[in-house]
Amino acid sequence: MRSLKFLWMVLLGFSLMLSCGKRDDRDDIRAQYGEPDEVQVRGRDIAYSEVWFYYSFGQGFEFRRTAGCGSYQDTYLYAPFYFTPVSDTGAVALQAPDSLKHRLSTKPPSLSPSDGIFAPR
Repeated sequence: MRSLKFLWMVLLGFSLMLSCGKRDDRDDIRAQYGEPDEVQVRGRDIAYSEVWFYYSFGQGFEFRRTAGCGSYQDTYLYAPFYFTPVSDTGAVALQAPDSLKHRLSTKPPSLSPSDGIFAPR
């Protein structure tokens, strides 16, 4: 019974070693969307991050590494995000949420010198 338990633990250990590691979500994204238009790499080792941009449809993906199962080679999808492409040159326009656009579009109150605050007009 004791040797059976030991054998079970050894088999479980080997299965974990073989099944974990070398997971790469970039392959799934590449298969679905093709090669990215731009790749930005930041950091090193455990702080490694890679950002892919697809300008044609305004979507990006951030990938990071993890030390899961003892392998630093696991790369997983950290966050997908969207942006608005402006032209085919790769320029992008940042968009503010509607609630913020409304606050930015309201006019500030007019100030006069009698308010005690000097504001040029």
